Amino acid sequence: MAERQRDFSARLEEFAGSNWASWFGRLQFFFEVNDVTPPVKQRAHLLTLCGAQIYDVVCALLQPKTPDQVSYAEIVAALQAHYDPRPSEVYNRAMFQRRDQLPGGSVNYATSCNFGMLPTATTATATPAEGTASPTEQGATGCNPTLLLLDVMLRNRFVCGLRDQNLQQRLFAEKDLTFSKAYDFPIRAESAVQQQRQI
Repeated sequence: MAERQRDFSARLEEFAGSNWASWFGRLQFFFEVNDVTPPVKQRAHLLTLCGAQIYDVVCALLQPKTPDQVSYAEIVAALQAHYDPRPSEVYNRAMFQRRDQLPGGSVNYATSCNFGMLPTATTATATPAEGTASPTEQGATGCNPTLLLLDVMLRNRFVCGLRDQNLQQRLFAEKDLTFSKAYDFPIRAESAVQQQRQI
């Protein structure tokens, strides 16, 4: 007996290349409304609904594999990293270090910077509920919890103070950047430049 073709009760326009989080959220509701649960079917719907241009982007991101060789979760992760990348923690902290309160300005100028959670009198003395971590243990949103505070402060100050903007951009792009890595890279770069001059 031939399987009856499903008549989908919701429609979703192609992804236009902007606001990935919004489109992906709507895709999740599309799956829910239409009972699309197997990951293989979700992958097929994603690649069909996203449109030809985005399908080409997916193919380019997955090279040398093809979309049928990769799981739905891997495709979503690749698109997420491409269209809605996680902001660089070091960059945001450097922006905070360079910002000054303007005369007559509010102190909330720092709220847009991802510089971590500052302990206040309330958070420092508050006892965490059973089974939850304290603010210090949790770390700040978007921050690497494995780095010690001194390492973070040294790294941020060092990267923020670099004059070479290209080098600074390279360090902003580094994931899980430690002070040791941040310091070692410019030292090697300077050494290479000096050696090149001697040739």
